[in-house]
Amino acid sequence: MVASLFIILAGFVTCFLGLRVFRILLALQGFVVGFVAVVQSFGSDVGAVLAAMVAGLLVAAFFYTVYKAGYVIYGVLLGLVVGLFLVQGLGMGQTVGLATLVIMSVAGGLLGAVLADPLIRLATAVIGAIQLVNGAALLLSDLPLAAPGSSEGDPLLSLIVIAALSVAGFTYQHQNR
Repeated sequence: MVASLFIILAGFVTCFLGLRVFRILLALQGFVVGFVAVVQSFGSDVGAVLAAMVAGLLVAAFFYTVYKAGYVIYGVLLGLVVGLFLVQGLGMGQTVGLATLVIMSVAGGLLGAVLADPLIRLATAVIGAIQLVNGAALLLSDLPLAAPGSSEGDPLLSLIVIAALSVAGFTYQHQNR
């Protein structure tokens, strides 16, 4: 329950305040990347978790420092998310799916470099909306939303709610620059 509330809070902040708190969001994403990479590689015993925390802090500091590259990073993440929707929605095979993810990630990164502020607003709105829907689905199992890793719920409804929240988040960020 606490994790679900944290996901919802993080999703709200990301969706509606994304560009304003971009450097902080980027540092948090960096911590998650560093932490998960070490835990996935070395397990979850005490030593690995301590090493994961150090790695997370180092990657967070790096991401915070080179935040201008974050435009490209968030563009890549947006491309990856759109690519995942395409791969899953169209039922692509492994090779075509992987190629689609690579192409969409590179395209997103290039767009991030060229259209920095609007793309950050869009990427944070979409990523935050996904976090909001996932958190709500995990917290309130009676909702017909599709929870991550679950075969229950309605993926189409989840996609519609994500799209609506994405538009609302992008619009709010654009109007409150």
